[in-house]
Amino acid sequence: MSKAKSKPKAKPKPKAKAVKASAKEMLDPIDVVDIPIVEVEPDEEIIAEAVAEPGVVESPEGAAKRGRAVKEPPPPKNWRVEGLSPEGVRVILGRFVTREEAEPELIRIKEDGFYEKVRLVEAGDAAK
Repeated sequence: MSKAKSKPKAKPKPKAKAVKASAKEMLDPIDVVDIPIVEVEPDEEIIAEAVAEPGVVESPEGAAKRGRAVKEPPPPKNWRVEGLSPEGVRVILGRFVTREEAEPELIRIKEDGFYEKVRLVEAGDAAK
């Protein structure tokens, strides 16, 4: 019979002692600095902005006066390339601002051959 060799048991590691410090010991009186309080006169323009009614949108002229960037809304995309999918569903394949932008995409989609009845439609003509 062979005896199974047992592995020697690992010695437990000593536990670290917990260090407790009081709040007074943690705050060094040298680190605490008195900060002087300075009174400032309120700016009426800032107060008016803070009190303004919620939901009121500032005009572009007002934003430009304050040095903020004025973003113009993007132009409407009035031209669409539509096609009929293999499942028989009419889908919009692209939306474009001008007809000149839409025509190359229309040609590319027709040459691809995946969609049937591909056509260029102006946004007002979409209901036809």
